[in-house]
Amino acid sequence: MKKLSVFTSLITLSAFLSCEKETNEIVAPTSEPNTIVLNEGLQAATKGYTLIFEDNFNKGSKLSTNWNLTNRADYNSSKCIYQSGKNKIVKHGNAYCLRIEATKAGNKFNSGHLKSKKSFHPGWNEEVHIKGKVKLIARETVNKKDSKGNLIRKNGKIVKTTRNRNFKDTNNVWPAFWTVNESSWPTKGELDIMEGYSFGGSERYSSNLFYGKKVGKNDVGSKAERHYKNFSSSSNGGWHTYDMFWKNSKGTISITMKVDGKTITTYSNTPKEWDFAKFTKHNLIMNLNIGSDSGIFSKPAKLFDRVYMYVDYVKVEKKKINVKK
Repeated sequence: MKKLSVFTSLITLSAFLSCEKETNEIVAPTSEPNTIVLNEGLQAATKGYTLIFEDNFNKGSKLSTNWNLTNRADYNSSKCIYQSGKNKIVKHGNAYCLRIEATKAGNKFNSGHLKSKKSFHPGWNEEVHIKGKVKLIARETVNKKDSKGNLIRKNGKIVKTTRNRNFKDTNNVWPAFWTVNESSWPTKGELDIMEGYSFGGSERYSSNLFYGKKVGKNDVGSKAERHYKNFSSSSNGGWHTYDMFWKNSKGTISITMKVDGKTITTYSNTPKEWDFAKFTKHNLIMNLNIGSDSGIFSKPAKLFDRVYMYVDYVKVEKKKINVKK
């Protein structure tokens, strides 16, 4: 999502995620149903593909093995400071997963951002598939009450508890699951598999891409933005899968984005605004930005106590394409 100030992103990657409640969390009535199965081991390649990268965020694994953990301000929001400690592998329900956390810190916000150490790109007559499963949710501290609605006190003090809040009720939160080659952006392209925006009661999600012939100049504008229709982050227990298929068939390149198995869009290489042949190897990025220096959000940021972006696993796989001569 390296865009307004300087950046934005995406790629053909496949990530799958699933976690449930953490230790000490109180699950709200809208918590995920028991039918949701969490990742408990290695991911198998889809039939016909070869697995080339995966991270299951298992217990005892180190994020630094596969990821560069970011420590800097966000490109689009000077108030959002990325800190490596905001990315953790945690117990969430009956499995472990990645948790990216955003919290308020004075007049700024601390959050998480990771970039894969490996990069990916389809060769001649190849297709790269990237898949991920992600959940977005907020947490709020409230006064604890009994079944009759009376405040519960202990030693004269009101007892506090926490509860889940839907992501759409936050404001100024900007999560992203994307790929990019950050060198000389945007001349090597950016592919945004998922970008979300919260507006204090509403939310918007889209896939996007960026490209430009000159460093720092995006020639695409918003022409490639494709909004998700009838999408709610709280449906399906909050868990959603995101796929990208990056295909090179004898030099004809296409990129397909899917959410929960449904196609959002397929980008072809025909518009003059972008040139997929210039899209070199990309890294996968996951981050949870807060705010914007360019006026995307009209109201002050609202995180409740904190916002979480959970990721069960990500995987990248590749296959050869059989093309008739």
